[in-house]
Amino acid sequence: MKQILIIIALCFYILSFGQIEIKIISLKKEPKGEKLSVSITNLTNDYYVVPFDESSFKGYNSEEVCNDLKTLDYPYNFFALSLIFKDKMKNEPENSLTRSFHPQDLDQKEADRVHLKYQKKKEKLISWKKKNNFQTDLEAERNFYIMNNLLFLSPKEKKILNLEMDIFTIMRGDTMFYDYYNLQNGKEYNFNVKLCADRNIYNYLTEKQKHYLQKYKFFEGQLESNTLPYYFSYYNSKVKGL
Repeated sequence: MKQILIIIALCFYILSFGQIEIKIISLKKEPKGEKLSVSITNLTNDYYVVPFDESSFKGYNSEEVCNDLKTLDYPYNFFALSLIFKDKMKNEPENSLTRSFHPQDLDQKEADRVHLKYQKKKEKLISWKKKNNFQTDLEAERNFYIMNNLLFLSPKEKKILNLEMDIFTIMRGDTMFYDYYNLQNGKEYNFNVKLCADRNIYNYLTEKQKHYLQKYKFFEGQLESNTLPYYFSYYNSKVKGL
């Protein structure tokens, strides 16, 4: 039975990689962090929709790479790319750590911005709940997140995404919490990104939404990009060869 499950998982893995491809194009140093450019390509002749949150990243945590959205108690950017830094000797990913901002860390302008963002999101969810006839706030928030974080790909289409990356402040959704990496200064890591879509998330779409998306195949599975050497320095972290 164990061998059968392994074979099924391997076939699913190969199938996923045969559908959609993700590739790191470049990673450049910016004044406030780094800019990561990635391409996502539909390798098939079908229309595909891929859950993808472009607003941020995820720090690596084995329990958070994939999520079926059953609960939103531990918020983070569920459909964002996970940043993977592997120790070259151990070949194991470094786990990210979590911290929170304290009120005294924010000036009044920043505090007002955070509060305004929260209020706007709350108003949107109230409207979304009413528009789609959801019974609970959880149903509305979950569905809202899915529908507003989908990447649409036509047959053979390639999309280039330019994303701001700061490994010291990876926000966990619209909260005061953030993930960060404590990498070793002067050390080189293997770097790549990973994206995961649990098949169960599509169960949270309404019948009307499913009808609207009927020409698209829903991507499910895990995508992992190419790997590049990443030299970390407090003064100038960079990826070699780009």
